[in-house]
Amino acid sequence: MRSVYEKNKLGRTIHNVLCLSDTKGMKIKMNENKEYLLSVVIPTRNRQYYAINTVKQILSVTQCNVQIVVSDNSDDLSLKKMLNDLGEDRVKYQFIRERISGVDNYGNGISLCDGKYVCCIGDDDGIFGEIQNVVK
Repeated sequence: MRSVYEKNKLGRTIHNVLCLSDTKGMKIKMNENKEYLLSVVIPTRNRQYYAINTVKQILSVTQCNVQIVVSDNSDDLSLKKMLNDLGEDRVKYQFIRERISGVDNYGNGISLCDGKYVCCIGDDDGIFGEIQNVVK
């Protein structure tokens, strides 16, 4: 079981030890007016190789209702180029230039989520596609 964070109705991030967190009451947006069921948060710092492979793995096992949110606190923008090369609109990316803690990087990623549910993983982890069935 992983520690994850949940957005409360005021938009503040709170800690939760469940695998998935319901974000009821939050506005859910997606490109072309579709809704994301699940947002997978991947915070990273100077581990571009791991992060891009994690993103590719998630894209390969999930459907279009799963969003991937990457919060990048690296020293350069090389991960941004790798993600752009994927040409995938389900990936939301944000680069944070100033150095922040790992906890703050998770929090930043969570604040970017558009999904009804949020799942946080490390930049060298992956997920099973069955997670979509769990949140339905």
